[in-house]
Amino acid sequence: MKKYIFIFVLILSTISFSQNYNSHRFDMAFSRIEQAFETASPGNLWPLISYPITIRIEDSLYQDISSIQSESVLKEYFQNKDSVEFRFAGKFAYYRTADGNGVMTYICDMKKESINVDVYLEVYKGDVIISALNISNYPYAIVFFNFSNY
Repeated sequence: MKKYIFIFVLILSTISFSQNYNSHRFDMAFSRIEQAFETASPGNLWPLISYPITIRIEDSLYQDISSIQSESVLKEYFQNKDSVEFRFAGKFAYYRTADGNGVMTYICDMKKESINVDVYLEVYKGDVIISALNISNYPYAIVFFNFSNY
């Protein structure tokens, strides 16, 4: 009986350590994402982007695109944004996934605008990657629904 209790405690402690380790890695990824958005430098995201990734930017939905395509899409989006401000308002880490959200404000054509940002992270082959990115004001429930088919 003591043997089984010991094994059970060992398994629980291993899971707890793994969750703490992933939580720290997710925090580092969230910091990198905030920095990339604040500086309007999506190039800082490349180590976190892996194929496939789904990105919604305003009314455009890019499903299962490559890291090269995502680079092009994000560079184009940020090219005319000035004075970008972004901080995560909420960050939630689970065992192998995490998500965060916030509001990004920026100046475009001398007009101040804001947009919601949702980031979905996961652990894939030992690395933390961005699995999906939403830069739009669509509600969370329909953000990755393809409206162009209807």
